[in-house]
Amino acid sequence: MVEHRTKTSWVELCVSDFEQSIIWFEQALGFRVVAREANEYIEALGNALADQQTDRVAREKSIAVLLAIYQRDLHADNSHGFAQRAADQLVRYATLLERQTIAEWIGERLADEEEAITGSERQADGGFWLDLEQETLDDEAYLCICRETGRTTDLVDRLLALGRIDEAVRETQRVDDLAFLKLADLFVQHGQDAVAERLVSRRIKEKSALHLLEWLQHYYHDRGNLAAELEAVETAFRMQPSLRRYQELRDLAKHLDRWQTLRPELLAFLQQAGASMQAMLVIEIALDEGDIDRALHLLKGMAKKDSYGYTHNDGYAHGLRNEM
Repeated sequence: MVEHRTKTSWVELCVSDFEQSIIWFEQALGFRVVAREANEYIEALGNALADQQTDRVAREKSIAVLLAIYQRDLHADNSHGFAQRAADQLVRYATLLERQTIAEWIGERLADEEEAITGSERQADGGFWLDLEQETLDDEAYLCICRETGRTTDLVDRLLALGRIDEAVRETQRVDDLAFLKLADLFVQHGQDAVAERLVSRRIKEKSALHLLEWLQHYYHDRGNLAAELEAVETAFRMQPSLRRYQELRDLAKHLDRWQTLRPELLAFLQQAGASMQAMLVIEIALDEGDIDRALHLLKGMAKKDSYGYTHNDGYAHGLRNEM
């Protein structure tokens, strides 16, 4: 079905010489395509497949060109988004038998050791394959394609839908931090909130990270678990102190009647840290709490004279006095 001549560098043609691309498409298809841009070409090819009057030869050529568009754009350094549009036309308008044939081509392409398809391109092929055979794939075949093409999100989503929670957990534990929280959200969407919480908490113990702590914070906030939310925010504050987190801690601790004990602990932590950035944060906290005198006192303690005898932080101190 796929002719080698259709693998012409069509993207460059469309970009550099649109008139030549019109000629190439018409020669490849054997009939006239009326279009002003590449996206219209793709739509016209889909319309040809949708038309029941289109003969077998024209259908095969339309499919071959759409597959060439798909494959060429997938290989391009700067994708124009044509691959997904071409795939959509084939999924929507090809017959069941044609879709099965295309799926076989994808499977052979992925198995070809000489092509060595990896990463995002392999995942794109996997998504195209799943869409082509969505009406005929059983659950095990679906899961197999997901595993072969690195489509972990689809894999975990289907495992959760099937109630195979332990398998979904194992697959989730293998992914990096960037993909991890998206999968945790899937557990929540499938009603597996407690499992999601355990997964994130376990990952934090392995490697504490702010985005994981923030996920837990929002998780506890949505469920009204103030004590657990406070713990998550405090851990994040000690990892990366900020005025915003201090304010969040204050609000939470006051609701729990714990602010009188927590506040001195946080300030002591900042003073022990000793860095100039933390010292400035202590000043910001004093201002936020309306203690201008303390802020001025702290600022004066930081002031130093340079070799010319000028005292730093004078401008900041003047600003503080204006707030009084």
